[in-house]
Amino acid sequence: MMGKPASAGIGPERYMLRLPLWLGMGIQADDLNRIPIWESTSVTIGGRPASIERRESYFILQIPGFSSEKNAREFFDALGYSFIKWSIQNRATIRYPPTLEPIFTSDDPDRRFRENLKPDLYPGWGRRKDGSISDGGIYAEQACIIPEHNRIWEYPAFYARRVVQLRLGQVMAALPGFENGTHTLYDSILLATEVLWTAFDQVDLRVRFILLMTALETIARGEATGEVPDYLREVTEELRSVVEKHRKVSAPRISKLLERWDQRIKQMTDPSIMDRLRGLLCRVSGIDADDPTQVAQRDQVYATINKLYGVRSGLAHGGKMRMTDSESVNKLKTSLQTLETLVIDTLLFRWKELDEHGT
Repeated sequence: MMGKPASAGIGPERYMLRLPLWLGMGIQADDLNRIPIWESTSVTIGGRPASIERRESYFILQIPGFSSEKNAREFFDALGYSFIKWSIQNRATIRYPPTLEPIFTSDDPDRRFRENLKPDLYPGWGRRKDGSISDGGIYAEQACIIPEHNRIWEYPAFYARRVVQLRLGQVMAALPGFENGTHTLYDSILLATEVLWTAFDQVDLRVRFILLMTALETIARGEATGEVPDYLREVTEELRSVVEKHRKVSAPRISKLLERWDQRIKQMTDPSIMDRLRGLLCRVSGIDADDPTQVAQRDQVYATINKLYGVRSGLAHGGKMRMTDSESVNKLKTSLQTLETLVIDTLLFRWKELDEHGT
């Protein structure tokens, strides 16, 4: 099935709120689970007529009839408030995309597909005077506000999500030589892989990004670092000596503050996770970080790491978890592609190193 119409494209100007929902494992929703897959049933949400459709692993809530996009967006916020509050109070998950993404129109990369639909297969979707057969497209797992008076096409799920075919014979092909005990599953590799599994199953791209960064840091924790320069060690020791001298004669409240300062100074000589990542990713890229002829390549690796940490910092600490503009969403998608490749390459590189040299 190559998708389906998301709106009929007839009638007055009206807008429909479309919201995919994923229910957590601890939720028993008998009424919803009785709905056959790809069929829907009528419901009432907040006093408004609506419908909920069942898909393979999630549901789609559709609330039509809003007079403006603004009214639909306000209702979306109210729904989010209700879902989140219920989830917290019941310790259960109702997950939904927290961002309303725009409809794909003239900049739609798949526009050619929906413009070549056969009108006779889709009643009511005949060509208009300008020759067009659709006005926009959406992805199956996209939360959005659909103009009901326009012809909006829903692309099939695999247009937005990579689908991998599983054949057990191919998986088992990775077992040659297992009888001689040469394949070791290291704790660090297993831990990073467990984080990866969780990340791969995330629908929310922001959470996926943060988990992938965690996996990358997990891989790098065992990375050896170079010696601390003598001058830095001497300076930190002198600073700690001064702080300790004042701490001993200070009031308890000041003493506690100086103790924290002492720990901060000590950390100046402790290799950070960023230092470990820089060293590891340079090796993954075949770069000698100390070679003056490879400074440009080294700096490019460092710039990539800094950019990824900037994205994570914005999500985790900078209040950017709630993205509402398409520019931020596209930036996250681009960074996510870079990060996924980096994590997989680094994990396989580190695993090979462990096989060849051990811990």
